[in-house]
Amino acid sequence: MIKKYNFSNKLSIGTAQLGNKYGITNTSGKVSFYEAKSILRDAYKKGVNSLDTAVSYGESEYQLGKIGVKNWNISTKLPAIPKNCSNLEHWVNNIFQNSLNLLKLKKINTLLLHNPNDLLENNSQNLYRIIQSLKEKKLIIKFGVSLYETKKIYNILSKFKIDIIQVPFNIIDRRILKNGFIDYIKENNIEIHTRSTFLQGLLLMKASERPAKFNKWDNIWNKFDKWIKDQEISPLQACLGYVLSFSQIDKIIVGLDSNLHLSQIFKINEPVIDVPQAISSSNIQLIDPSKWNL
Repeated sequence: MIKKYNFSNKLSIGTAQLGNKYGITNTSGKVSFYEAKSILRDAYKKGVNSLDTAVSYGESEYQLGKIGVKNWNISTKLPAIPKNCSNLEHWVNNIFQNSLNLLKLKKINTLLLHNPNDLLENNSQNLYRIIQSLKEKKLIIKFGVSLYETKKIYNILSKFKIDIIQVPFNIIDRRILKNGFIDYIKENNIEIHTRSTFLQGLLLMKASERPAKFNKWDNIWNKFDKWIKDQEISPLQACLGYVLSFSQIDKIIVGLDSNLHLSQIFKINEPVIDVPQAISSSNIQLIDPSKWNL
């Protein structure tokens, strides 16, 4: 009898789709309330107990509050501090309390900064003190930052102690593997949560479905498509299986549009280890969706 590969404890459900039309493959808009409730119910039954949201994800926090998420480990993100913010403590507490109200919770597991530069600006010491006070009041357990560029973490860690970093990582975007970054983070006892597992769905598309904008990277796509075919695996197996092969990663954030997507994820049998280096890129125009201008 084949032992089922269990990775449910590593998954965190990304909820951007609950509040916005999110992802390059999304043709149906944001996930409906009833579909979202069904996804969360079935995911919880399979052992998934973490959710990732943010103030900037439209109605995501509100929808989660309606569904009921008191048994989940919740991670949410503060938006960038407004330039005209005259009372930082009031602003942070107000934004955070509003998130709790929307989620219908008295506390959450993790608070992240959506803009890590806020810990590198003049008001950073005050911001850190305010966040620590949320910890002391047991309103949050962990504090971290959502990164887009890995190099910023070194400046942040030279000044502050954080518990979690959230970073993009997938078959194409392997920046966290360069220059010993992933090992440096673990040596500092920081959890690694990865996002963009499917590059907003681009990595799951058939060759015929990819927007023409991405044809300039055909050398990568051709190698990717051929490798998947030779390995006799699906793009989903390749993408999630690859990220799952790294034991240093504590949580993998995946966005779900339907229960079908959830069931497909749980059909994955094993990690995918040997992925050619040629199927990767450091071109920010490809690996950072904010640069796509679609």
